[in-house]
Amino acid sequence: MTSEKDILKIKAVLLYLLNKFDKEVDYIKLFKLLYLAQKNHLKLYGIPLIKDDFYTFKAGPAPSITYNICKVANGDLKDKTLKSIANSIQVNEDKIKNIKYVCALEKPELIRLSKSNMNVLDFVYNKYHDHSSNKLSKIAHDSAWKKNWDDSTEKSQRIPIMDVVDAAKVSKGMKSYINETMIMNGMS
Repeated sequence: MTSEKDILKIKAVLLYLLNKFDKEVDYIKLFKLLYLAQKNHLKLYGIPLIKDDFYTFKAGPAPSITYNICKVANGDLKDKTLKSIANSIQVNEDKIKNIKYVCALEKPELIRLSKSNMNVLDFVYNKYHDHSSNKLSKIAHDSAWKKNWDDSTEKSQRIPIMDVVDAAKVSKGMKSYINETMIMNGMS
């Protein structure tokens, strides 16, 4: 179960990233940037950026709580626990292209973000923000996604955090550290 503290951290990360853009961002780009930031944070610091499970979709991994926040903001899902966070973003839909876009309505609570969090988010933004959603989707089709995606059913599945760790190509020592940390914190 995700704590309120974890949800508020997800909100801070989401708003931090969205505020870097001077325009709205489509779901695919946003979710892939968050996935790349999660991988990068695991590789560099041995802990997840956010406590949000990533799931496989045809276009690549997507964070489930963050996705649900977007759904609540768009009126596609009712969830009282996410409503106040969903009020911090706006979702616009291009019905012709069938694309949903997100923009921030608030600034992030920076006190909820560590320097390592902001460094990784800045790095991922600077490296990938000008990539198309299509290109980011291809980049995110890594070994973790491939291991957990079934083309025949196209059914979304949770990507275990250790599969993300493997895709990040961390050292054996860091992998051992991450595994121990995940077990101690009741995460998998």
